[in-house]
Amino acid sequence: MAAMIHTLIGLFSGREERGKVFGILGSANGLAGVISGLTAGPIADRWGYSALFVVATLLYLLLPIIAALMADKIIARAAKSAEKVVEQKLLSNRAYLLLFSASTLAFIASGAALLGRPLQMNRLGFDSTAITSAVAVGNLFSLPLPFLIGWFSDRIPRKYLLAACYLATMLGMATLAVASEVWHFWLCAMFMNIAAISLTVGAALVTDFVPTRLLSRGMSSFTSTNWIGITIGFVATGAALDRLGVPLVMMIGAVLAVVAFALVSSLRTPTAHWETILTTADE
Repeated sequence: MAAMIHTLIGLFSGREERGKVFGILGSANGLAGVISGLTAGPIADRWGYSALFVVATLLYLLLPIIAALMADKIIARAAKSAEKVVEQKLLSNRAYLLLFSASTLAFIASGAALLGRPLQMNRLGFDSTAITSAVAVGNLFSLPLPFLIGWFSDRIPRKYLLAACYLATMLGMATLAVASEVWHFWLCAMFMNIAAISLTVGAALVTDFVPTRLLSRGMSSFTSTNWIGITIGFVATGAALDRLGVPLVMMIGAVLAVVAFALVSSLRTPTAHWETILTTADE
């Protein structure tokens, strides 16, 4: 679903306002995080987790209705031979592979934080309301940031803002490694919410250099780094926490974020003339 939404935004937004539009989408995610962070804990404490899951299910039932109201954009398709040529170029493109790898590593770290933070707070004796308060505070702090970062990304190279997001990932993981008070976890949540904006900036960057006729493929691959990374982070963290402990696992996540920072810092704007390649292949 995220891939489809990002693809539609990429198709309908112009290059000069692309970052801002993706930023608005990111702000919507932050607003949802604030609302859920303020309500999920009290609902679970008062009525139990079954009631919380029922509420979440009812909200998800609204999504197909909203999706049916969305407009679509029909793109003229190139010949299969042309698309195959460009797809091969895309998958072997250094910039795209660097962006894909950096995003995956950053979200592995995010997955470790998402699992490690509530577990650590639970081990320290915090209740459900305190645990979800970290989610609310983090989202409240970062609520305007996706829009602001998206706006700035229309004016300065997006890779610098993307690198800043990965730097925030490193700071969030390092904070979680030493956290013991509730405000430590709030600070960690703030950093990790800045890190989550990387998907917004990265999606705008992908739209910049992936041809329109292949945007759905390029975007779906890139947005999958969120789930790929978080899933790996969950599995690896769950297996490693009991053996290595929270501080060491979180510092490993910080190292992954540093690697992601280095990868995106070396990113160069792709120079392939995609439409020329498509035209040549069509002929």
